Amino acid sequence: MTAAANDTTTSIAERPRFRGGDFISESGGVIIPETGGDFIGIGKLGRQFDMLDEDVAILGETLSLFVQFWLTMTPPLSDSAKQSARIKGNERFEGFMQTLGKRLASGDRFLKELSRDMDSLHDLSSQGQSEAGGNQL
Repeated sequence: MTAAANDTTTSIAERPRFRGGDFISESGGVIIPETGGDFIGIGKLGRQFDMLDEDVAILGETLSLFVQFWLTMTPPLSDSAKQSARIKGNERFEGFMQTLGKRLASGDRFLKELSRDMDSLHDLSSQGQSEAGGNQL
């Protein structure tokens, strides 16, 4: 272990809540203070990082394929329409950046929103089926 890493580990371990032996166990895991002192093995952390890496790679590929498809399918503009399209594009990009900033600041993520939408659709379809079942003779 380098001196800097050792100093960092020692400073964390010397926090009032933890003793040195509590922070890093002999079995190769760590105790995470933010989780209430739960033990997490190094292998589990490695798997979580691998899953995160895979998720980021999937998102990157998805975005790049979308952009490639969109650029391929969008016909080129005439010279007379380019200036107005550039102005409109700048306006839309500014709106996009403002919306992105608001969503990131609020902590509301697309997958959470999608999950809520799917739950409400499921609830509506369940309601419709129960009402239809009640109207049968």
